[in-house]
Amino acid sequence: MTHVRTSPYYPQSNGKLERFHATIKGERIRPGVPLSFDEARTMAEKFIAHCNHVRLHSAIGYVAPADKLHGREQSILKERDRKLEEARDQRKRKRHCKTRGPAASGEQHFGLFPAAGFTPRRPHATTNLQNVTHNIQPADPILAQQ
Repeated sequence: MTHVRTSPYYPQSNGKLERFHATIKGERIRPGVPLSFDEARTMAEKFIAHCNHVRLHSAIGYVAPADKLHGREQSILKERDRKLEEARDQRKRKRHCKTRGPAASGEQHFGLFPAAGFTPRRPHATTNLQNVTHNIQPADPILAQQ
């Protein structure tokens, strides 16, 4: 294996590393304003640990790299699929209850359906805009002459 050096800040030759450096600078170093090199190093180390253990990466199926490295990816994906299926079922049951009403499903729904004997109220007054006249004066005297 040979070590090849690239030009600094030339992403065409080393794009992934340049993107990584830009991410560390943009998300951690610049907003944090370190006062010393050691503080900047500590901030970068914390960010890298966060990226490896917490942050989800789209290129590996929205799991953390440490989870993929330790073989936890499949269990995470199965749990995610289970939660998605459960949410779909809940939405399906909720839609079914709304279309059928609470009596059809046998469940109690508070706030979704009006109480028995409820009649919605009509507005007290209506406005006929054709009969309303406004005395609006233009602010500009030249427009008032026209």
